[in-house]
Amino acid sequence: MLCRVPDSNKAISEIARALKSGGWLYAAANKEDQMRVMGCVRFILDPAQPANAATKQPLGFDLGNGAEQLSPWFRGRYLRRYEYALVVTEIKPLVNYLLSGTAADNAERESEADEFRRRVGRLTDHLERELASRGEIRIPKDTGQFVAHK
Repeated sequence: MLCRVPDSNKAISEIARALKSGGWLYAAANKEDQMRVMGCVRFILDPAQPANAATKQPLGFDLGNGAEQLSPWFRGRYLRRYEYALVVTEIKPLVNYLLSGTAADNAERESEADEFRRRVGRLTDHLERELASRGEIRIPKDTGQFVAHK
């Protein structure tokens, strides 16, 4: 997961140095704005958190820039793209995931906790209506894997 390495170029150069001639690198990559949908939904739960908080830190290595970063170090390289969607058929697990890392833990005053519970209730109701009308909720995902030969 080179996307979370502070200096992906340095990491790639070290991987290339450590790999013997003929070795292979397999590097997972995401699309830069992969979690935008989740960030927007989390904003509904916690307006103090920016809507783009899930993507606030740019990825150092992603589907858009990975080939360029690998090119100085690897001859053969290609991208296996995996475009799909997370299909949600139950709302409770989705809401529980969205609640992880939100203001629920930070609501110190009872009035803040009450307001947070109201926002969670509104969001849950909205998602339940969406699920009932569509039969599923699709959250787009766009990931891939760079395969590079030294």
